[in-house]
Amino acid sequence: MNKYILASLKYIDTLRDPEGKASAADDMYIIGITQEDVQKYRDEILSTTADDIRNYAPMMDGIMKQNNLCVSGNENIINSNKALFQSIKNLCNN
Repeated sequence: MNKYILASLKYIDTLRDPEGKASAADDMYIIGITQEDVQKYRDEILSTTADDIRNYAPMMDGIMKQNNLCVSGNENIINSNKALFQSIKNLCNN
């Protein structure tokens, strides 16, 4: 479990140069994330247990049984293979 926790933390506590820190601060400001929010996420990650993850199993089983797929990629390539999909939605332009 520790390696998963550490892997999750690397996205929150990434070492950044001054430019990276400024960019991250701008992004947080624009989307409305505060330092308190980041600390809350950090605390939640650090307190996660294997049982917490196991508790998601029924939900994940339900999702898997629906046999839904989500594909992110080049719009032209996806559209040229539209026969593979029940529907195509461009989430960037919605």
